[in-house]
Amino acid sequence: MDEKFWLRVNKTDTCWLYTGPAKSGSYGRYWDVNAKKSQWTHRYAWTLLKGKIPYGMELHHKCLIKICVNPDHLELVTRASHPDTANNIQKNKTHCNHGHKFTPENTRIYRGHRRCKTCCFNRNNYGNPKGI
Repeated sequence: MDEKFWLRVNKTDTCWLYTGPAKSGSYGRYWDVNAKKSQWTHRYAWTLLKGKIPYGMELHHKCLIKICVNPDHLELVTRASHPDTANNIQKNKTHCNHGHKFTPENTRIYRGHRRCKTCCFNRNNYGNPKGI
C-alpha cells in the first residue's frame, strides 16, 4: 500500500476525502512515484484496493463528491452510461438555461441537440436571449 497517499485521505463516517492537491470543484491529483506520473486520486485508490479498471470503463462517484476516494462510493460505468457526461446531463434537463420549459411546442432539434425555440426566437429578433 502507498502510505504517502493514505496519509492524505481523511476517512469520515461516509466519504474518504482526499486532502492533497485538487483544483477547485474538481478531482484530486496524486503523483504516483512508481508509475512516474500524476493520476486522478479516485482512480488511484480504486486500483490500489480493487484492481485494474477495465478498458472502456470509467468510475462514477455515487456520492457526487469528486475528492472522495472510497471505493464503495465508486462504480464502474461505460462512457455512454456515465451520468456526468454532457449528453446525459443535457438529456435530463427539463428547462433551458434561461428557464423556459422543454415542451414539444418549445423544443427544436438541431444537429441532434435540443434547442429552446423561445431563446432562438429572442436571440434572432432581439440579440438578447432574455428578450430585454
